[in-house]
Amino acid sequence: MFGYRLAKSILITVVSSGTIALVAFGTDEPFVKLNSDGAAQVQLEFSGILESSTNLVSGPWSEVAPQPTSPWILSPTDNGMFFRTFMEMSFPCSVPKTGQVTSYRTGDDGEYQSGVVWPDPRFADNGNTVIDNLTGLQWIKDPHGLSGNAEGMVWSSALNFCNDLVYDGHDDWRLPNIREMESLVHSGKGEWGCFAYVWLLSDATPFSGTIWFDYWSSTTSARCSNSAWILSMYLGSAYSGDPKTYSCYVWPVRGGSDGEAVPAPLPKTGQTYCCLTGDDGDLEKGQDWPEPRFEDNLDGTIADNLTGLEWIKAPHDLNGNSAGMAWEDAIDLCNDVEFAGHSDWRLPSRRELMSLADAGRYSPALPSGHPFTGILNDEYWSSTSVASYTSTAWRVSMYSGSVYRFFKSSLYYAWPVRDQQ
Repeated sequence: MFGYRLAKSILITVVSSGTIALVAFGTDEPFVKLNSDGAAQVQLEFSGILESSTNLVSGPWSEVAPQPTSPWILSPTDNGMFFRTFMEMSFPCSVPKTGQVTSYRTGDDGEYQSGVVWPDPRFADNGNTVIDNLTGLQWIKDPHGLSGNAEGMVWSSALNFCNDLVYDGHDDWRLPNIREMESLVHSGKGEWGCFAYVWLLSDATPFSGTIWFDYWSSTTSARCSNSAWILSMYLGSAYSGDPKTYSCYVWPVRGGSDGEAVPAPLPKTGQTYCCLTGDDGDLEKGQDWPEPRFEDNLDGTIADNLTGLEWIKAPHDLNGNSAGMAWEDAIDLCNDVEFAGHSDWRLPSRRELMSLADAGRYSPALPSGHPFTGILNDEYWSSTSVASYTSTAWRVSMYSGSVYRFFKSSLYYAWPVRDQQ
C-alpha cells in the first residue's frame, strides 16, 4: 500500500491586525508577508503536496494569494491555518478487509469495507496443503487427518507436534502465531452461532476437517506466561487467557514472512518472550515493524507507519467521546468527526483495531513508547458486526488485545481512524 506521511507542519496564527506569528516544524522555512488588507501570503519550497484544511495543490512551489474566495486567505479575524507537506511512502503491512459486505449501520464495516482486497481465488489447493493467496501462508488442508492430531492437546505438546512434523516434503511446519490464526477468520460468514468454522468448511475454501473448538497459537499471553492466545473456531474470538494446560486443537502452518510478495503480509505480533522452542517469542514470524512505528503529525493525529492508518492521538478529548457508548452511537460519532482538517474519520474495523495491539504487552496492549494519550484499559468498539448474531459486534480490549463479541447496546469506547492517503 502506498500513501503519504506527514513531513512537516506549519501553523500560522494571527496575533493582531497586521501581525502574524509563525511556528514551523522541519527545516524548510516558509516565506510569509502581510498584504495591505492584512491578509497573509505564504510560500513554501517542498517535494510532494501542500495541503490546507480545505484544498490541495501540486508543488514544487505554491503561493497563498489574498483572493476573497480563496480558502488560503488568512485574515486578522481568523484563528489560524495549518499547512502541511507530505512525502510518499509505502506501508509494509496494510490491513486486509474483514470480509464483511452487509451493512447494519451507515458508516460501519459492511459499508466502508476498508482494507486490502482479498485475491480471487483466496486459496490455492495444492492437494495436501493450501496456500493463502492473501497472506502467503501455507496450511495443511486437513490438519486432523494427520497421525496424532485427531484430538486436542496441551500447549507444549502442540508446539512439539508442529516442530517435529514432516509433511508433504516440508519439515519447517510450526504452530501459528495469533495473527496467523486470526487471518483465517471471515467476518462476513457465520451461522448458528458458528463463525470461522462454517466458512472454512464451505465450498468457498478447499479445507476439510476443521473442528469448531479452540485452536492454539504459539503466542504466549503477556499477562501470564502460563497462558497462551487461542482462536475460537466457533465464535471467531481471539483471546489470551487459556492456561497452557488446557486441551486445544492444532493446525500447523509454514511460510508467509520475510518479504513475501503477497497483498497483505502479516506483521510480527510483538511477542518476544520465549517459553519453548518453536513458539512465537522464539521464531518471531512476520514482517518487522518500522522504526519508528508511529509518527506524531503534530496536529493531534498519529500515523502508523506499519499499516498506513492514521489515528487520533487523544480520542477521548473529542467532544462527546469521554464515556462509553452503544455501538451505533460509536459509529455515528466517528462518522461525524471533523478533526485535523479531515472529515473522513470512521470507526475502525475489527482488523484495523487489532492492528494496534502488541501481543508482548498489556495494560495497555500497545507498543512500547507509543505516542497516544488517554487510552483506557477498557474495551473499544470495532465497526464489524458478528455475522452469525447481528445484535452483537466485535470489540477489542486495550488492556489485553483480546477480541470478543458483545451486544451492540453495551457501552464501550470509540477511537476514530482514517487512511493516511
